[in-house]
Amino acid sequence: NTVYDWQKNKETGYDWWLRRIENSLSNFDWVRIDHFRGFESYWEVPYGSPTAASGSWKSGPGMDFIETLRHSLGNVRIIAEDLGYMTDGVKIFLRKSGFPGMKVLGFAFDSLGDNDHLPHNYDRNCIVYTGTHDNDTALGWFFHAGEAQKDFAKRYLNLNENEGFHWAMIRGVQSST
Repeated sequence: NTVYDWQKNKETGYDWWLRRIENSLSNFDWVRIDHFRGFESYWEVPYGSPTAASGSWKSGPGMDFIETLRHSLGNVRIIAEDLGYMTDGVKIFLRKSGFPGMKVLGFAFDSLGDNDHLPHNYDRNCIVYTGTHDNDTALGWFFHAGEAQKDFAKRYLNLNENEGFHWAMIRGVQSST
């Protein structure tokens, strides 16, 4: 991913970002920002490094950016992609931003324990998907999942042969908070 010069962005009042988001919102009702955690902190790798191991964590613009965004554009409709490595700091930042995060039902059954992607664990400020562009379709997941994961999903979603797994996933998402 691109590493932004946040000091320069701040000096310009985040003008490039504001124009980019405003333009996106003129075309769409909601805008999802991938790797939202990068506004809190991000992994920076020096140019030319043979691997990412030589990188280090850097601070993002944090709430200064969010407050500037809201002051300039009002109550924007942003979905914060909060998947992956989420630290306590990122979770607090997401909560302070007020933006909804993401839940993916297709991630719920990969472990047999309780996880954040099971519908009964959703908080009210999230957007829920059955899957993303990074994983298989609902039916594809079902055909490729291990038996323990399939059994868990069948029990959890009360799957029956007549309804079909993909419809059960949609029902599971729709019955969440």
